[in-house]
Amino acid sequence: MEKILIITNMYPSKKYPHYGVFVENTVHILENGGYKVIVCAMPKCDTVITKLWNYMKLYIKSILCGLFGGVDCVYTHFISHTALPVLVLKRLKKNLIIVENAHGNDVVADSELDEKNIARSRKALKVADWVIVPSAYYRDVMKEVYGVAENRIFISPSGGVNPKLFSPMPQAEAMTKIGLEPGGFWIGYIARMEKGKGWRTFLQACAKLIRENIIPDLNILIVGNGAEQNTLQGLARDLRLNSYMTYRDLVPQKDLKYYYNALNIFSFPSERESLGLVGLEAMACGVLCVCSDAEGIKSYAMHGKNCLVFERGKEDQLADEIVTLYQMSDTAKERMRMCAIETAKQYETQKTEQALLNFFREKVAFSQSER
Repeated sequence: MEKILIITNMYPSKKYPHYGVFVENTVHILENGGYKVIVCAMPKCDTVITKLWNYMKLYIKSILCGLFGGVDCVYTHFISHTALPVLVLKRLKKNLIIVENAHGNDVVADSELDEKNIARSRKALKVADWVIVPSAYYRDVMKEVYGVAENRIFISPSGGVNPKLFSPMPQAEAMTKIGLEPGGFWIGYIARMEKGKGWRTFLQACAKLIRENIIPDLNILIVGNGAEQNTLQGLARDLRLNSYMTYRDLVPQKDLKYYYNALNIFSFPSERESLGLVGLEAMACGVLCVCSDAEGIKSYAMHGKNCLVFERGKEDQLADEIVTLYQMSDTAKERMRMCAIETAKQYETQKTEQALLNFFREKVAFSQSER
């Protein structure tokens, strides 16, 4: 197996540099491992018409590349939205090896719309030779909900954490890099503003902290964008948080290090994650974290050891855990930082890259030899 076709509806662009960056990282891993990779991708779209047009182009290009591009393997990201070209290609070219990556609400529903996505995912998964998942949680979903055999599932944490990008640095230096005045106590949210990401919980917790005035000179840093961006900004106004809040749009992955390191506490309030790489990235930077008990995040968040954990959706509990962390002794904080850094090392890119390459070189290649 020498040539792989990657089909994805998530990929970085100049306007959205962090959208689907883990897919781009996977492309680099395979290319560095000696594979020829054809990428059929579409960027994030702002209008329905643009989205429909780009999906049509994606599907046509994917089918043509799959049929005439000399590929041995098709590797997809976001199963439901790549189901059509995969099903067409499998029908027309039966010897293709199909590898599908499950990591979103295409397999775990958050809404009625997601149920339609899941119906497409079920069809696509029936023709999959292998399924890649980011965590043990998603492995169990594949087994129990979709009936995928465990020996056809491979766990790979979405490219892992790159220690060249994410490592500790002095807070004052990080703040200067991103144009913030050093000083004050900073808590932050770095994620998409989408349903289930817990940003409402975070804002409500911030409002509670400000009302109780336990943490002096409190500042709030929010980094990201998404479908609920305007709603977030409206709630922040209603809660009178604007004078405490600094907002930045989604930034390139290479710059995220400075935003993590600018924080005293990183809040990860998501209600569900396939893994939750941002939590691991923050830990790699040695930032004190307060994480929800969401599936995926639980696979590495250990309360009282590498972070503090609160019950998802409970803003009062999130606020209380932030205060607990603030009031901890310097010795206890340093111990937690060191444990967090050690946790992140288990997910470093060098380890995850080699495991992913071994998977393609051995298991996927063996599947091809059986044809």
